[in-house]
Amino acid sequence: MHLSEGLLPAAQALTWAAFSTPFVVTNARRLKREPAQRARFGVAAALAFAVTLFPVPIPGLGATSHMCATPILGLLLGPTALALPMTLVLALQALLFAHGGITTLGANVFTLGIVGPWVAWSTARLLGRFHLGRGWVVGIACMLGSTSVYLMDALMLGWALQGARPFGHWVQVALLGFAPVQTPLLILEAFLSAGLVSALAKRRTDLVPAWLPAPHKVAPQVLAGLLFLLMSPLRAGELQGLDEKVLEASAIQA
Repeated sequence: MHLSEGLLPAAQALTWAAFSTPFVVTNARRLKREPAQRARFGVAAALAFAVTLFPVPIPGLGATSHMCATPILGLLLGPTALALPMTLVLALQALLFAHGGITTLGANVFTLGIVGPWVAWSTARLLGRFHLGRGWVVGIACMLGSTSVYLMDALMLGWALQGARPFGHWVQVALLGFAPVQTPLLILEAFLSAGLVSALAKRRTDLVPAWLPAPHKVAPQVLAGLLFLLMSPLRAGELQGLDEKVLEASAIQA
């Protein structure tokens, strides 16, 4: 989720930027030490740029939203690999598409480029101890990673809007706004992430981390994800994005 320009008070915007900066610097140093990894990071940035701009219409709800992509990229490249690419991606989206903002760049990097990948990677590491198949581990980890992005956004909104109404009220408003649209996309992202890892395991095993569990058949999951996309007769361009709906509702209440 992209927090819009000017949504956060200056002190909070600077706080989130301060939290994100060490991760960005560490990521940049890693690229300097490992120039061979730059091509992979470039592809990851391109994929994240496309996925986080691609609006998926949700049948019957009159809104669109996008997947996060960074949880699966965090599994494939490591949780420290996305802070710098997402800084570039989010800056371009803010400048060229008015999606997100420059003052909220640090906050958006923190959610999409840091929290999401770390939660997905940590979850996958934990689930790997329970001898689950690769599809289950990747799917659950990416679903929880994406969930954490929206949960973090709700907490940021709650902190920014608290005043006449308490912090908890705004967090609840944001989560209730996200849930109907984002829940189907969380499931879809889980299916597609598991399918991607399964395909890579067959064709480019060098791109699949060795610590992930043994291969697991995910063809039914991929099919379910594709069927989800085909279910909707709506065109995304005719619908309002989830980001805008939640922010508009919050602004009206405030």
